[in-house]
Amino acid sequence: MTSASQREGAGIEVELDIFSGRENPSWTLAGERAQTLRQKLADLSPGQVSPEPEHLGYRGFVLHVPEGRWRIWNGTATLFPAPHPSGARGYQDDQQVEEWLLSVAEQLGHGPTIERFRSR
Repeated sequence: MTSASQREGAGIEVELDIFSGRENPSWTLAGERAQTLRQKLADLSPGQVSPEPEHLGYRGFVLHVPEGRWRIWNGTATLFPAPHPSGARGYQDDQQVEEWLLSVAEQLGHGPTIERFRSR
């Protein structure tokens, strides 16, 4: 079993959900960036569970964490807990998680891809 301290020290796998038919860009956040992201997620206000986006192009971010999978998109954050994703919990993205992740993605060189697909 993974302890809370092990989970807090683990990196967070981030997937930019943007492509259809090919692999999405992904990276691991560690250290201070991972801590910042964890704090932003912990501080989210409860909200509605948002349905998965069905359109092509930019669909926000998917975060893979020990607790499950987060979908950050369109002003919402939804946690699909492992191993029971049917127990999804919704939150308002009042901590600007999506904007923060977009900023990190741009710093990592994904800015042109985001602009190309987000404007469609």
